[in-house]
Amino acid sequence: MSPDQIFNDAVIEAQRVGAAINVPWEIILGQWGYESFSNGELFGSGLAMSNLNLAGIKRFFSGGWAWRDYGTVRAFADDYLQIIQREYPNVPGSQTPEAFSQALTQHKGGGSWFGHANYSSYAAGIRARIKQADLPATGAAPEDVVYKNTTIGPKNMSLLDRVKQKWSYITGASEKHNFPTPEEELAARQGAAAKAASQGQSMGPEWEQKTQALQDWQDYRESTDPIRQIAAGLAGFKDALAALPLYIIGGLFVIAGVALVAADNFKPVPITAPAAAKEEN
Repeated sequence: MSPDQIFNDAVIEAQRVGAAINVPWEIILGQWGYESFSNGELFGSGLAMSNLNLAGIKRFFSGGWAWRDYGTVRAFADDYLQIIQREYPNVPGSQTPEAFSQALTQHKGGGSWFGHANYSSYAAGIRARIKQADLPATGAAPEDVVYKNTTIGPKNMSLLDRVKQKWSYITGASEKHNFPTPEEELAARQGAAAKAASQGQSMGPEWEQKTQALQDWQDYRESTDPIRQIAAGLAGFKDALAALPLYIIGGLFVIAGVALVAADNFKPVPITAPAAAKEEN
């Protein structure tokens, strides 16, 4: 689906979800738009257009995790609503982006929807997407934002409490909902393009340009990343070590062959005793 098509369905579903949890639908739509924002477009991410996953929801299984794939925006919204009601008890009733974002840091298992406690930056992202969608502003922004300079916790927390809180966000949540990395975004776009190609469709030149830009970025990063270069060097060194026994065996064969040839060519001159001198009479 195109971003415009997703937007139309997302407005309807955001209104339905918002009514169910008593949250202004503009906030719901703003969050979805923020999570799936890409290249200046609401719902322009590959994850949104290929999977209709508007909020970075992941599925965990024994072998790891994967982005959830939905057949319709309605199916996504149903899953989103269930997750909010089941795992984020403080979200219902939130009336501002700040209150809503703070509630998303209060997963019942101790985690955060977006992986950290800096809810003010997340709320600012939601407000930006609400403004971009030309929707009415929802709630006044607080004057005492205390999270601007930290991604762990408020400034008045002790260092130990911050570390404990950060650790709970890393280990406590049963579900982690993070933004796709550029690599994941590229993979999602490539998957969407392959799916469209199998149906005889094209994603269009703008899509292809953005996908190529991501590919160029990834290629550049791989070519300049010192860690990747070191890893590549170590991989080459490992291959060389694996082949070392063969080199040693080959070298021994060469030495043995040279020795045999030398031994065959070396013919020692027989040494005879000198004739005894005749005694003079």
